[in-house]
Amino acid sequence: MPILVLFASFECVSQNASDAQLDNVSELRWQNRILIIWSDEPSKTYAALNPFLHEIDDRDMVIFSLNQAEIITNFKGKLSTQFIKSLASQFPRHTAHYYLIGKDGGVKRTGDHLLIEAIFEQIDAMPMRQLEMKEAS
Repeated sequence: MPILVLFASFECVSQNASDAQLDNVSELRWQNRILIIWSDEPSKTYAALNPFLHEIDDRDMVIFSLNQAEIITNFKGKLSTQFIKSLASQFPRHTAHYYLIGKDGGVKRTGDHLLIEAIFEQIDAMPMRQLEMKEAS
């Protein structure tokens, strides 16, 4: 009988978790590396990354290409209505055009001119990524 109760509780938690919305990138800490790209045309910026989707996925990256009104992402879940405001306050556009955030939640790189190959090189040099690559081989 206690097993049935535990199982029922797990089902409720699991169902509620799938309904959850992402409010802040900090919720992805230890799960994903994040690339936030401020752009006047988020759709075009994101489309330019299409040839690199395998490499992006391999590095556990979530991309947010956005402006104040639109956001394009490979994030599989739902985003809250406050998500863009949260990004804008934490990672302002006037400071940088893009931000790379590591799995530990720290800002690893910022800049105005995005070179995705340089981002991949930096990620591949990170100790956590080195471990991931070693475990995968």
